[in-house]
Amino acid sequence: MGAAGRDFPNFNIVFRDGLLTRIVAFTASPIPDIADRSYPQALSESLYPYGIPIVEESELIPLVKQEHVDWVYISYSEVSHQDVMHKASEVLAAGASFGFLGPDRTTIQARRPVIMADCIVTNSNPELIDGKQVLVVGDWPTLTHGGMGYCAGTIAAQGAKAAQIITGG
Repeated sequence: MGAAGRDFPNFNIVFRDGLLTRIVAFTASPIPDIADRSYPQALSESLYPYGIPIVEESELIPLVKQEHVDWVYISYSEVSHQDVMHKASEVLAAGASFGFLGPDRTTIQARRPVIMADCIVTNSNPELIDGKQVLVVGDWPTLTHGGMGYCAGTIAAQGAKAAQIITGG
């Protein structure tokens, strides 16, 4: 569940090369105007020659039943506990299990120290970035960022006075 946020990285880290797992779809809620598109084949690799469909969240339960889905993983990061449990109840009633992917499965091990700065507004330790070289990963225009030439990571690094900002995938 979820599209254009945590679910895409979660897919790439946990499921993309999984020969025992078939991803049926990503859901579009809460990001507007991305349903009826696909997660690109170039990123989903050979197991998904046509990419992976992105569907409206309202289509989730019929899809679970039609495709005999075993598991639905939620990949939202800013949803209330009540909303998550409501979604879990719907999925369980449709016959699938409902789960979360924790940081042990979704975090890539870095060779150098990494500071997780969520955004400029809430970054409580800008001194950790001030004067340092910062690599901003995955900071490119996306469907959800309206074609901006930069995204939140670059803005956060600028606000924390990084000496050099390097963007990369």
